[in-house]
Amino acid sequence: MTDTKGRPVENASLAAERRRPGRRAVPAELIPLLRKPAGDGVLFEPLEPDVALRPGQDPVAPVRGIAMSLLFSVPFWGLVGLALHH
Repeated sequence: MTDTKGRPVENASLAAERRRPGRRAVPAELIPLLRKPAGDGVLFEPLEPDVALRPGQDPVAPVRGIAMSLLFSVPFWGLVGLALHH
């Protein structure tokens, strides 16, 4: 057992238990990782997309498809909901 400064305590039974009740046991190897500052918060460098448009491909086509599906599905499911409600 160690004290609050991380120094070993010779008689562990005399050391005050400062942990809150119900706290989970954590392996000793993880303690330095848990106490280490988080750093800059960047886990990885963002990747550049490697997808290039083919010649003649419309870059807005996927958005247009989603919009069309919403235009058709929302009224349809609204009518289904009304039919089931009555």
